[in-house]
Amino acid sequence: MNPRSQSKTAQLVGLVVAAVAVVGYVGFGWRFGGESSPVAVGLALAAVAAAAYFTVRGE
Repeated sequence: MNPRSQSKTAQLVGLVVAAVAVVGYVGFGWRFGGESSPVAVGLALAAVAAAAYFTVRGE
């Protein structure tokens, strides 16, 4: 998919999710495959829901 064809909202959501992921990984030690923080799991579920939403809408 061409990034230029995506909506600005989808790009902004992606940028925010990436920033939260980096801060969580580096600052809070969030990792996949081990014991996880409920906050990390909740944020991951919200990111998946947003990705599905934008994919279905075709943005």
